Amino acid sequence: MVVAVGIVWGPRDLPARLVNRYSPHSPLDPEEWARLYGYGPSEQVEFTFDRAHGRPFFRGEVNGRPASLFFDSGNSFGLTVPAAWAREEGWRVVGERPHVVGGEPTGTFPDFAVTSVSVAGVDLPLRVGTSGAGSDPSFGWPSLTGQRITLDYAHGRAGISPSPLPEAITGSRDRYVTRYASPEGYQGAVLIPIRIRGNRYLALVDTGASASAIDRKLADEWGLFPSIFGRVRLEGLEIGPFRLDVDSAARRPVSTLFRAGPRPHFVIGADVLCRFLVTFDYAGGRFILER
Repeated sequence: MVVAVGIVWGPRDLPARLVNRYSPHSPLDPEEWARLYGYGPSEQVEFTFDRAHGRPFFRGEVNGRPASLFFDSGNSFGLTVPAAWAREEGWRVVGERPHVVGGEPTGTFPDFAVTSVSVAGVDLPLRVGTSGAGSDPSFGWPSLTGQRITLDYAHGRAGISPSPLPEAITGSRDRYVTRYASPEGYQGAVLIPIRIRGNRYLALVDTGASASAIDRKLADEWGLFPSIFGRVRLEGLEIGPFRLDVDSAARRPVSTLFRAGPRPHFVIGADVLCRFLVTFDYAGGRFILER
């Protein structure tokens, strides 16, 4: 039995524009980072940054149906669409599997056969997708196996390429480069080390998460009790050379997201990621933040 993992916080976190806080920033113009990171003209694409939920949406299509899909690095299926789509289009059902959203089961949904899927003109090598309870389609790490993607939230630009990351991309005081870990059975899920309150933890990097999150039990141990919107403040979060505060973090059962280790205790969501130039190097097993 396969259980999917995604962190798309639901209605209890609404109104989204009041609790989700985004300050998009990029240290470089798109032309500069594209040259530095080795993206050719045909590998540079546009996306729309949803400022209500922090999602990067790309124009594309699924089985010939026009779609706006967001990149969800926590999506272990590769492709997820609203359940109504599969019914309306009559797509061939090839199985079913349970879904877990935010660490909590949401039901069992049918899988369907994929004949074509693309984002921003880039064809994705998928043959099976799944449907779900959400209202927006998304693509995740299985669709980018062997590739890399860079997100510039400030300019709404991205790079997608199968070519190796240039050797010039190394760590510095303004750039964090790390080899990421993945939980057993989820080899494209990105877990990175962080430090907070003098202790080291693992965090899941999730572009589909509207807000960063702390494990609920750990928040209780620290005496971090939620506001009326269910959020807490995290001070002094350290990611490599960067130290920052998270003003509106969610409390979620993060440590139970995966069935096997290593297990994260935090989620790094769009509220943090949008402050950086972000690269997922799935071919090389690296994750990069630049500011």
